[in-house]
Amino acid sequence: MARYDDVRSEIARRRWTWLVTGGAGFIGSHLVEHLVAMGQRVRVLDNFATGHRENIAAHVDAGAVELIEGDCSDNFPAQWDPKLGIHVT
Repeated sequence: MARYDDVRSEIARRRWTWLVTGGAGFIGSHLVEHLVAMGQRVRVLDNFATGHRENIAAHVDAGAVELIEGDCSDNFPAQWDPKLGIHVT
């Protein structure tokens, strides 16, 4: 667990912008929850083929998560500018 704690501390030390693809799915939504809890900026890209809006609705409604409906084949605007990404399939 020591390495996990080290990584969490390193992430929490700085505010990053994350793009989580598949962020409304089971695994992705849990990642989003942890990133938000660490004070990170989070953008979720999901086409809802298997994910569910209600998995991240509270974070979206609170303004903690920006939700983009689409998939990886869409053109990404340059202003998204994520610093880090997590691709969950």
